[in-house]
Amino acid sequence: MSGITAFERWLAPGLLVGVAVVQIIISLTQNLTPWKGGGFGMFASTDSLSMRVVSCEALTSDGREILVDALDAVGSDRRDTMRSMPSKRSLVWLGHLLLDREFVPESARRNAAEERLKNENPDLDWSTAFGDSRSDSFYRPIRASDPDDVESATLSRVKLQWWRVSYDGEGGRLRTTSIGEPVTVELRAP
Repeated sequence: MSGITAFERWLAPGLLVGVAVVQIIISLTQNLTPWKGGGFGMFASTDSLSMRVVSCEALTSDGREILVDALDAVGSDRRDTMRSMPSKRSLVWLGHLLLDREFVPESARRNAAEERLKNENPDLDWSTAFGDSRSDSFYRPIRASDPDDVESATLSRVKLQWWRVSYDGEGGRLRTTSIGEPVTVELRAP
C-alpha cells in the first residue's frame, strides 16, 4: 500500500482555488455577477441576479414613447443567463425579440376588471375606488390571460441598457450604475 502523493493531496484544493481565481477575474473584467461562475463572491457582494435590470425606452409603431418591461418577454432560464453576464450582444438579441412582440399597459388586467365591476354595478360611485392609473405608460408583453379587447402596441424602436442596483450605505438609499453602453434596435424598412 502506497501513500498519497503530494500531487494527489493538493489536486482538489488547487482546483477549488483555481476556479475561485478565474471567477474573480471574469467578474472584474466581463461583468459576471459574483454570485455565478463557481466562485465565492456571493459572500461579499449584493450584486446578485435580481439586482441587475434592463431599462427599455421604446417608440411604438404609432409614434408614442413608452417604457417597457423588457425582461418579462424572456423565459426565466434565459433571463437568468442574461443577468449573469450582461453584454451588448444580449441587448441586441433582446431588442429584436421585443420588436416581434405586442405590448399592453401594465394596468391592462386591472382596467378590464374595473370596467367589468362598473358595468355590473352602475349605481355605485366609482370615482375614487381604484386610485391612480400611472402604470398606463409602463408596458409589458401581452399574455394569454389578458382581455381579448385590450389595446396592444407594437414597437418600431427600442433603446436598452443594463443597470446594476446597489445599496449606498452612506446615503441610505438604492443607486443604479450602468453596465456598458445603451443599445438601440430599430425595425428595418422592407
